[in-house]
Amino acid sequence: MFVTTMLEPRDDLDERHIRCYNLVMNLIGDKSEKEAHDALSSAVSKDPKTHEEVCLGFVVGILTHQATINAGSGINGSNGAADQELPARYYRDLTLVARDGLQCVLGHLTHLATEKYLKMLPAVKQQLMWLIRELIRNNVQGMDNVCWNLMRQIAGGDVSRNNLWLADIMVDILAEHRAWVEKHPFLVASVVY
Repeated sequence: MFVTTMLEPRDDLDERHIRCYNLVMNLIGDKSEKEAHDALSSAVSKDPKTHEEVCLGFVVGILTHQATINAGSGINGSNGAADQELPARYYRDLTLVARDGLQCVLGHLTHLATEKYLKMLPAVKQQLMWLIRELIRNNVQGMDNVCWNLMRQIAGGDVSRNNLWLADIMVDILAEHRAWVEKHPFLVASVVY
């Protein structure tokens, strides 16, 4: 998910992402949709820690989907039309199993936006914007905070390609969901600024 170097190798968050993603893949891999949903429901019912790990596993699956396709192999080991449907399936399954109104997901996205955004791979950033758009479309409570933290990553006066891309895509998302933005006065002020 993140650019790593000799000076900044993988950290504990990377290891947690891998662990959570592998948990989800073990629960849903090679199972029918009904069996997968039963396994997921059973897992998230165990304890809050497992619930959070399953939710984060789906988030990691969504965020890393394009990066793995661009690297030459899909998450599920294949390429093609089915790969384009995986993020939507992961999102659907995430909303099915989340028992906290996606609050653990929003907390994690806020952390990624504030602490890790600049280190994200370009394909992960694209998937993050897809996920942000879906969460806003579904009117998830707390998305205004995530959007505000992403807008804080837009550096004033910076005309680099990455900064302009972030500004442009945030404008597109927020213009597309203008009625939603208008319900959050603090966000309106930040968007206008």
